[in-house]
Amino acid sequence: MTKKIIIIGCGNIGSRHLQALLISKLDLEIHVVEPNESSIKIAQERIDEIKYDSSSKNIIWHNRLENGADLAIIATTAVDRVKIIEEVVKKGIKLMIVEKMVCQSTKEYEKILEIVKKNNVKIWVNIARRYFPIYNELTKLFQNDGPINVSVTAGNNGLGTLAIHYIDLFKWLTNYTKIQINGDFLYDEIFPNKRGRNLKEFAGTIIASDGKSILTISFLPTNNIPFTVNILNQNYNILIDETNEKIHTIKGVFSENIQYKYIHVSEMTNNIIEEVFEKTTCKLPKIEELFEEHKQLFNIFNNHLLKFGEKVSLCPIT
Repeated sequence: MTKKIIIIGCGNIGSRHLQALLISKLDLEIHVVEPNESSIKIAQERIDEIKYDSSSKNIIWHNRLENGADLAIIATTAVDRVKIIEEVVKKGIKLMIVEKMVCQSTKEYEKILEIVKKNNVKIWVNIARRYFPIYNELTKLFQNDGPINVSVTAGNNGLGTLAIHYIDLFKWLTNYTKIQINGDFLYDEIFPNKRGRNLKEFAGTIIASDGKSILTISFLPTNNIPFTVNILNQNYNILIDETNEKIHTIKGVFSENIQYKYIHVSEMTNNIIEEVFEKTTCKLPKIEELFEEHKQLFNIFNNHLLKFGEKVSLCPIT
């Protein structure tokens, strides 16, 4: 039976979702909502990169959302996310995957949660390290083995965009739902965001803790430092170089046949939607699970902007 999927926004991330859908084992009718001609051109070039069965995949392009579907993938920036979700729900769509950040304010997030509850909708946030084999393996080692220390280091200024990935990973590894996030150690500078003139980025260090375990995320404003994740406790010390796809066991026994591979959106979304249609759920975090973390991050970044005289009601991140 053919499933109907809508992708809303087919820029850099949306076009990668599209590539993944084309390699899905499912028969799909894919509706792409993208009014921007340059984005459409890039998406079409990326379609040409994929070998797929055109008899089981049909792509239909739209300038605006017109029809309902079995599932919607919202791959726009966080701007106006509430409005988009409202429009999707009006089309009768009950299953959605949204990009992070979910939105730009606590008020917006609360509105989305109201929509979810009122309309019996399921929304998952596309924070996908839960699908990486290495992190699935590490949860077996760390979840019930006492407090852990997770240290993330990277060499770009994408802290506002990417911190939530590692915060969710930390929550998953510790099997703990409530954490406190500290943003006192951000760089005294505001950085441009490549996704839009009115969007901002940040660098520096964010610290999170559940009272026992601790997470530090340090993004430095330089491009020559690889993404690394160091996870340690009393029994294990595992260093993962995400950029160079290497694992180093510093302490403790670890299966050498588990390799690290960074799994891109273009090779993961197919697995996610197949799981959703088979089980009506997936490994991605539900939107309800990340409210408190978004709320704290909004406060951290808005208060940091205030230091520079920028008082905002919508946190300018995506």
